[in-house]
Amino acid sequence: VDRQIPPDGALVGLSALLRKRLTGGQQHPSFVVEGGIGAAYASVEVPDRGTRFNYLLEAGAGVTQPLGRRTSLLLKIRLLHLSNNSLKGRDHNPDIQALGAQAGITIRF
Repeated sequence: VDRQIPPDGALVGLSALLRKRLTGGQQHPSFVVEGGIGAAYASVEVPDRGTRFNYLLEAGAGVTQPLGRRTSLLLKIRLLHLSNNSLKGRDHNPDIQALGAQAGITIRF
């Protein structure tokens, strides 16, 4: 297991994601997939031997359940890949792969 050596750090990122509904409609449960890219900046090198600036690659899949006319419950899993794409050479390009679960409410405008 690879661990971040102290000090702890904060990371702020911004991603543009696209989501595609595969089944169902506005009134029925539906399966969705999503993916996108972004960038992040950290207060310390992330991960250890990395850089403060990193790229983000995200992909996920899940299900939506309508709650009302314009709202839905969203349950999904998401894979996150964080890497600096060898900006400072191969020796400073460790990456992070993370898999997580998410739950939320979507509101259509």
